[in-house]
Parts: sequence; structure tokens; C-alpha cells
Amino acid sequence: MDDSKKQLQGSESRDIFKRYHKHINKLCYCIDADLVLVEKDPEGIVAYIDFKKPKDSVTFAEALAYNEWAKTKPVYIVEADSPERGPFSIRQYLRANWRPNPPVVEWGDTVLVANWSEYEQWELEIRNNYYKQIKYLY
Repeated sequence: MDDSKKQLQGSESRDIFKRYHKHINKLCYCIDADLVLVEKDPEGIVAYIDFKKPKDSVTFAEALAYNEWAKTKPVYIVEADSPERGPFSIRQYLRANWRPNPPVVEWGDTVLVANWSEYEQWELEIRNNYYKQIKYLY
């Protein structure tokens, strides 16, 4: 990623759109995907990442989306009190029953990383696993 992209804070127009979407029919459910990790070569989606504060739960709408995503790619929930510093708890989401409130989630492994440097190593590892899987298929 080039330096100009590293300075971006997000899209104000996207945030406005999402805010206005909250005011349409209450049956128009949605979620906001935090990060979709992609690879350029071989091209594809590596994983889906959603960030939460430690006390946040998975909503029914998130469970529906995560269930769909998890059919094809890993889904990870990254939790931290301080997204700027960590530490980060990274849990793999496997599936959930979205009907109870809150949904009943089945989790895979949990990885604890202390800071952004350790997070980077974790992400590089899952990207390497993606590469190995793709290489194996071809």
C-alpha cells in the first residue's frame, strides 16, 4: 500500500450513506464489513475481519452474513479495548444459530497478540495459508 493510502481515514460520504440507511424501513437489515483481506497474486479473498470491543456481541444480521462468508473463507473477529495499540484477541468464527437473541456462536481457535507488530505476523500467516491452499488447488 502506498503512503497516500495509509493516510486515509475512511470515506465521509460512505459514513453519511450508512447513517441515512438507518432511517429507512426498519426491516432493511444490514451489516458493515470492517475488512476484507484480499490477495493480488493469486487473486482472491483471503478472509473476512470484523472488529469489536470485548463486550460486543454478534448480532443476528452479522451472524447471517458471517455464516454466508464462512462457507467459502475464514471469518475472524478481532477484539480490543484499544484499536490503536492492542492487545488483540482474534477468534475464528465458525457458524452461529442466528435465531436466539443474542445468537449462539460456535468459535474456533483464539489467538492473542500483544500489538500491531504481532497482529501483522498473524495476518501474514493467514495470507501464507491462503497462498498454500490456492497453490494446492492448481
